[in-house]
Parts: sequence; structure tokens; C-alpha cells
Amino acid sequence: MKERKIIHFPETLKRRRELTGHLCLPLRVGDRAWISCKTGLLTTSAVQTIWEVSETSIVFETGNSIYHVTNLVPKAEVIRA
Repeated sequence: MKERKIIHFPETLKRRRELTGHLCLPLRVGDRAWISCKTGLLTTSAVQTIWEVSETSIVFETGNSIYHVTNLVPKAEVIRA
């Protein structure tokens, strides 16, 4: 069994959003995330923190929400400044 790292998010009033889709552009702190999903193209407010990145999912936080995007068909890229 593959060991998973448990992430404990700080207590916050931010909305948690779970989406199935992929990132259209590389994810960078300070920039908006562009996510393609079943319902169309979604843009977020500026990314504040990137919590977890794997081949099948990514978890990041914006000013308004915490996003968990799964089933990343094209390879996700993360650029750390």
C-alpha cells in the first residue's frame, strides 16, 4: 500500500472545491489557476499556496477557496518562484 501524506489545513472559512479536470496553464503562486473541467473553463483568484502535487491530483489554496483537482490528464506543471 502506498503511503499518503496527510495534510491538515488550517481552520478557515474558505470553501473547499473538488474538481475533476486538468490545469490549462502551469500553476504558480501569485497567478490565477485555469482549470478545464466538464462544465467548462474555470479561473480562480490568485494562488496563495500549493499544498500537494502528484501525477493524478493537485491541491492548492487561493484567497477564497481550497481546490483539489483530480484526474489531471495533461501533465501538470508547477513553477516555484
